[in-house]
Amino acid sequence: MKDYITVYLITRNRLFLLKRAIESVLLQREVDFELIVVDNASTDETKQYMKKISEEDVRITYIALDENMGACYARNLAINLSSGYYVTGMDDDDYFEPTRLIKLLAKYKANECAFVYGEDAFIENGKQFAQTNKPSVISVELMKYQNLVGNQVLSEKSKFVSVGGFDESLSAAQDYDMWLRMLLKFGNGVKSENVTQYVEAGTHPRISTSNNKFIGYMQFYRKHKLLFNRSQRKHQLLNIKYACRPKISLRSYLTLFDLHFLKRKLKILISRVLKSGDYGY
Repeated sequence: MKDYITVYLITRNRLFLLKRAIESVLLQREVDFELIVVDNASTDETKQYMKKISEEDVRITYIALDENMGACYARNLAINLSSGYYVTGMDDDDYFEPTRLIKLLAKYKANECAFVYGEDAFIENGKQFAQTNKPSVISVELMKYQNLVGNQVLSEKSKFVSVGGFDESLSAAQDYDMWLRMLLKFGNGVKSENVTQYVEAGTHPRISTSNNKFIGYMQFYRKHKLLFNRSQRKHQLLNIKYACRPKISLRSYLTLFDLHFLKRKLKILISRVLKSGDYGY
């Protein structure tokens, strides 16, 4: 079926959050889908839970890895094994609004684009405290300044595969890297209006708060540096300093300052105060 969607979900040792994520997928309305859960060698009760629900619901495929191979390996594995004409993903600590898939699919089918994305709401302790305000259309040039898309998109499986999947050599910024490569090859990204995903911003461990974050962002910067103009390079380095370091010196800020993009830099500062800076908005 051409409208069939594969949702990939990567997990490790977060069963209490995984259950919420899976339930949000199973509640999707008016769309045919499969859910592929790849378990990066969990040591909690994830395996027992997943074996049970995958036997009860034919829409769920469970893949248990013997060792932690990293998120990108697991995502690529799920995408390559997917049966859907379309593919999208989710993190195990986030969850979907019930009409997310049908809204993203409708927007994609109505536009010629690289992918579609939606607005996100940030939650902590069960309460929403912030919301994204992403551009309606994201071009390559706009994306060269920062990740304005977020952590998930919907597109055709063939497009994910044709750009080589997620870069397993990056320690962080893998989503940003993937979306940029898709934009370079297939044109603009288009937004589906309204919040359709809830992003957990609690204190549980995630890649964006690890030591790998700074290394990964610098790997991304070096990989794509030749694509960036002078202003974009300065903006990228400022993003890295804000996202990965607790403080930024006045000297560093003045060195990287670009008057034309003052508004964008202020947005970064505001998002940091709102605790949404980890997501690049």
